[in-house]
Amino acid sequence: MRSPCILGGVESITQRIRIVLCNPKTSANIGAVCRAMKTMDITRLDIVAPAAPIDEHEVRIMAIHASDVFDNARRFDRLEDAIASATLVAGTTRRIGSHRSQPRFSPESFAEYASGFAHGEVAIVFGNEEHGLTTEQLRLCPVVLSIPTSEAFPSLNLSHAVQIVCYALFRAGVHPSERVVVTGERIERLMQTVMSCFTTLGFFRVFSGRDTERLFREVFSRAALGPREADRLEKMFHKIPYVGAKQSVDPDRPREAPE
Repeated sequence: MRSPCILGGVESITQRIRIVLCNPKTSANIGAVCRAMKTMDITRLDIVAPAAPIDEHEVRIMAIHASDVFDNARRFDRLEDAIASATLVAGTTRRIGSHRSQPRFSPESFAEYASGFAHGEVAIVFGNEEHGLTTEQLRLCPVVLSIPTSEAFPSLNLSHAVQIVCYALFRAGVHPSERVVVTGERIERLMQTVMSCFTTLGFFRVFSGRDTERLFREVFSRAALGPREADRLEKMFHKIPYVGAKQSVDPDRPREAPE
């Protein structure tokens, strides 16, 4: 049993967690999710493009004393907008495949990993109750979170899955480091420079642009880049095409690329 002083350190973690429901199908599940979140001191909720109109009365019946989580929830039409400000994004899924190759965490290991991010929001994305996250939606998540279940009956109710993940985060008890990590928006700006660099070099005439983009996005996200590191990488990828062009003209004379 962890001491109260250690559990008290979880507050800084739980207050930065954002639960994202992508295409939720039933209002009852949304209400049950609100209750599951609040019992673990997590109150930030995003709802993305519900699969059916939300019945607020039904939500409140299931949320009981956690209706404020629903009242304060942000609404989005696109998943990209919901996770843009997050420092770390994890997509939940139990399926594997060639297009689902991101690093995979259990709730406990993810809680420990997320605790290492001292600042910024941590978004955990849950998919539709029937189909889960699509491959395209999961591509937006640099890491994957999976809950171990019975092979004979692996399906979990949405609110139960949220409860398990939130409980692991609440129990993490790991004091975050002081490391400042850039947001997903900053990673996207860096990715634009990286892809522009490779395009200029003609790299994509030989290699797949989609695979390359996914590789670098996953690496940058897992590396938990700080602002200075992101700035230096962006400058390097910006200069590479200029350095390459000048070296091809005068290979024996190294030159500085423009800022």
